[in-house]
Amino acid sequence: SAFAHFGCACGGGLAVAGLETIEAIVDQDAERVAAHFVEEIREEVTFSLEVVFALVDEIRIFNASWLVLSETEDTAAVEVGIDWEATGLGQTRSGRVEELVDLERVRGEWLISDFGPFEWLLEEVSEFEP
Repeated sequence: SAFAHFGCACGGGLAVAGLETIEAIVDQDAERVAAHFVEEIREEVTFSLEVVFALVDEIRIFNASWLVLSETEDTAAVEVGIDWEATGLGQTRSGRVEELVDLERVRGEWLISDFGPFEWLLEEVSEFEP
């Protein structure tokens, strides 16, 4: 499974949020991904991912790792690593990404507070050339 390394030094809710976000990216469901972000940036996240998903036929994510660096009652910092492969316009690109993701607990739910750690998706997919 892509998520075999989601072993836990983690608050259970954090791991669930991470897994659901990755699954929504693989399913290319921009609104479902955006639902895991704080409300203030959901529209931007949805738009950015719709651009990505329009160019991509398939996204695969594997060897996901998840390390909670800090966690308080309402904030957390998690180091996420993934291997990825994207196919689009008859081309395939792949790589490994390791990013620090900040989360906030909003009404009991962990939400990602910054799109920055996901901008690699935009950068990599923009390299596809028609």
